[in-house]
Amino acid sequence: MRTVTFLLLPILILLVLTGCLPPSQLASAPAAGDGQPELAQLRQEQAELARQMQRLQDNLLLLEGRLHDQQQMLLELRLLSSQMVTPDGQKAGSGAAGTPLGAPRAAAPTEIYLQAFASYASGRCPEAITGFQEFLRLYPGNDYAGHALYWLGECYDSQQQHAAAADAFRQAAERSPQGGKAPEALARLAVSLQKLNHRTEAEEVLRLLRQRYPESAAAKRSPPSN
Repeated sequence: MRTVTFLLLPILILLVLTGCLPPSQLASAPAAGDGQPELAQLRQEQAELARQMQRLQDNLLLLEGRLHDQQQMLLELRLLSSQMVTPDGQKAGSGAAGTPLGAPRAAAPTEIYLQAFASYASGRCPEAITGFQEFLRLYPGNDYAGHALYWLGECYDSQQQHAAAADAFRQAAERSPQGGKAPEALARLAVSLQKLNHRTEAEEVLRLLRQRYPESAAAKRSPPSN
């Protein structure tokens, strides 16, 4: 469906730009030298239609990126939910043998991560930021530290804190260069840098993304440098 859409868009734009008119309008088109105001207005309308088509194409690219994020969130939640249960059916971190009844216990890393992730997925970004920061403070060496930094960057971005978002995405890419979030972290870092008007640095990050992860979905979505 996406391929068909992108194939149709250039055709529609071409039709708009070439000014294809119905036969009735062609028959009544003004001769050369006549109807100059009407011709100028027609060209202006064609240019506006072309701009609208471009905006539609940009919106499709944005929706594709958001859909990818939603799919990643669902996969991550399923994986983490399965890790919450031990082979004997007991929830991880819910109190093992030898722990006195009623004694305080430290929250398991998966539990903290899941709570922060659920807050982000529900749009409660301030709560998610607090949760991810707590996770990173308590378990900086956890396998999901890179993931936590990535989602922390997404939280900051949604709050228009682009400098903090760029810092989180940069750390996510550096913390787990072989992790699954590294390519996406570099792509999102480039976007944050563009929002900060650091365009040269953003282009360097995109070149690094395509060089280091050429087969990743993030690299294939990123436009080539001019």
